[in-house]
Amino acid sequence: MVKNIRLWILALLCVWTIAAMAQTDAESAKSVVKIKTVVLATEGGKEVKKLGTASGWCWKEPTLVVTALHAVAGVSTIDVYVNGSESCTATVERVLKEADLALLRLSKDLGLKPLTVDNVEPNSNKEYYVWGFPHAVYTIQGDEIRFSRSLEAAPTLNSILTGNKLKFELRQQGYPLPEARILRIGSTIQPGHSGAPIFTSDGKVIGIADGGLRGGTARINWAMPAGLYVSKLFTSTDAYPTAASMQVTLYNSSTTVDADATESEENQQIVAVAKQESVVNGSVAVHQTWTTDFDQIYDNADEDEQVEIDSFLEQLGLDLTDTEYDIYEDYKSGATFALPKGAQMKVENGWYYAHNKS
Repeated sequence: MVKNIRLWILALLCVWTIAAMAQTDAESAKSVVKIKTVVLATEGGKEVKKLGTASGWCWKEPTLVVTALHAVAGVSTIDVYVNGSESCTATVERVLKEADLALLRLSKDLGLKPLTVDNVEPNSNKEYYVWGFPHAVYTIQGDEIRFSRSLEAAPTLNSILTGNKLKFELRQQGYPLPEARILRIGSTIQPGHSGAPIFTSDGKVIGIADGGLRGGTARINWAMPAGLYVSKLFTSTDAYPTAASMQVTLYNSSTTVDADATESEENQQIVAVAKQESVVNGSVAVHQTWTTDFDQIYDNADEDEQVEIDSFLEQLGLDLTDTEYDIYEDYKSGATFALPKGAQMKVENGWYYAHNKS
């Protein structure tokens, strides 16, 4: 009887121990960091700082962090923050151009725990979780995320790029490569999510939010499969690009401030810019995220859409060459729309309206 009781207690203790050790995405999020970059530049004869923010996560060692290469390429300084508080500087130790990844070495141990990487089926219909630091958000934020289904068993970046211009630009830059394997993202990814981990419910990293390019009036959303590329990053001999990426303002966020601005002034400007670029309509908000020209919109439309555009312009006798458009996005739904550059958005009786500044 006593022996049976002892076995029962031992079994109960094992269950408790396993439950206590169970990892969740929220627990793994404690190893996610905010990355702040600075690029010194001259604009209009004035010295300025271009501030970028991205996300990253600890892997393999407490002082190693994985993030997106386009977020740290060609920057002057890199600072890493643990949930907006304790921080240190970092340097780029390795890069993997194919997958647009960078491995950072922290200047000190911030108490981060390395995360576990796992493989995932690109056409999985399960729910996953992206944890990171969206633009002007100083505490970590988690969002649900799903993959877009594909007829391809192993989709590549090339399979979702439209227009030869985008492919040419990627070739010129050298990363990410059009042949890179990807996880197509069905839900939206916000500025600041560059390098953010995508977790399973038990806290394993199966993807790294990348984004990378805007296609006309719509974002092209993707993540890099962690199980395929992170181990390759650790042994890569690719050269670190010293020039800023053409993707620098896409899924990391960027704000320009005076060269002598204090950290407090920098934060105030980041919040002010985010507020200025957002139009709130009750519980819904749209955000001005980029500006593009008509040719880019046309080049990234499919053939049927191009036929409709040509017909419409011919009927109205319009020539939109050299015209530019501000693109707004609803980060929750991913819906995007274009307005003539400089047009102002406002809300009246629950409806969005646009009007020229003049």
